[in-house]
Amino acid sequence: MPGDYLGLTFSEKMSGAFSLGETDPQAGANKGKKENTTLTLQATCTIDNLDAFVADGNHAGKLDASVQFTPWGGAIPGDKGKLNLLNPGPARQERTMVYETRISQGGKSYYFAGKKFVHHEHGPEVLKETTTLYSVLHGGDDDTAPIVGAGIIILGAAAIADMMHNIKVLNAKSPFDTARGMSKYLKFFMGSLWDTYILP
Repeated sequence: MPGDYLGLTFSEKMSGAFSLGETDPQAGANKGKKENTTLTLQATCTIDNLDAFVADGNHAGKLDASVQFTPWGGAIPGDKGKLNLLNPGPARQERTMVYETRISQGGKSYYFAGKKFVHHEHGPEVLKETTTLYSVLHGGDDDTAPIVGAGIIILGAAAIADMMHNIKVLNAKSPFDTARGMSKYLKFFMGSLWDTYILP
């Protein structure tokens, strides 16, 4: 039965400088710092079946997220969430982590698309690369719409500690199941980083 599969869920809160009118994340972050405009992504990541997730080349999960952008006020719930964790990138020994969701603001649809890049040649920067989300905002229902904003958001030290605290193994019926589920995920996560950063 599907309910018998071990799964995993955790939450991440990433925040950083972001600005409308820019299409490049670094340019948007620079402008956002000057304008004091910040975007925050509150994301709950869920993997229903850890074995299937590891076997899937895209390492897809579920994303339930909300977006809070300074000029827009409070958090806006998203839908059409997309999540991929450490799937192979376009370059050799590169992996990406994808966070996407659609939101509505002022009667208009926007599509938030963020990506973390993990590169083999940047081994010493493993923490930075796995916590930095290069982000753009499309003015429409999906990522084919024109980009209307950009920036860089970060999973900070306090948010990392909170994320580690709220990781939960789903469908665990015993402490052994919980340990087994955590082991499966950590083996995948650390193994992917090892393959990317360490192996030639």
